[in-house]
Amino acid sequence: MLRKISHILFQLLAIFIAILCLINAPFLFINMKENSISFEPFQFINHVGGTLKELSLLQSLSFEQISLSGTRTLPLFPTVFEPYTYSFAILFAAFFLALFIATVILYVYFLSSKQLKDKIEVGF
Repeated sequence: MLRKISHILFQLLAIFIAILCLINAPFLFINMKENSISFEPFQFINHVGGTLKELSLLQSLSFEQISLSGTRTLPLFPTVFEPYTYSFAILFAAFFLALFIATVILYVYFLSSKQLKDKIEVGF
C-alpha cells in the first residue's frame, strides 16, 4: 500500500515537473534581451524558478476576463473559491437532507406492521 502511494506521488511530481518545463520551454530557445533565437539554459532555469515563486504565492495569481467592454484582470482564488464554496454547500446540504430522509423512511419501515412490510417488499 505504501509502495503504491509513493508511486502515485512520484507520478504526480513527474507530471508537475513536466508541465513546469513545458510552460517555460519558450525561454529555453528565445533570448528575451536580444529578441533572437538561441539556446538559453540559464534563462530557462531562472524562469522555472520564477514560475515556482509565483505558484508559491497563491494570492498573486490572476487571470484576464474578456468581455465586450474590454479585459479585466481578476485575482484567481477569491473569484474561483466563491462558486465552489456555494456549489459544495448545496452538495453537502442535499447529501445530509437525503441522509435524513432515508433515515426517516427506514425508521418508519421498521416500525410498520408485518402486512405493510410485505406490501413494500412486493412493490405495492
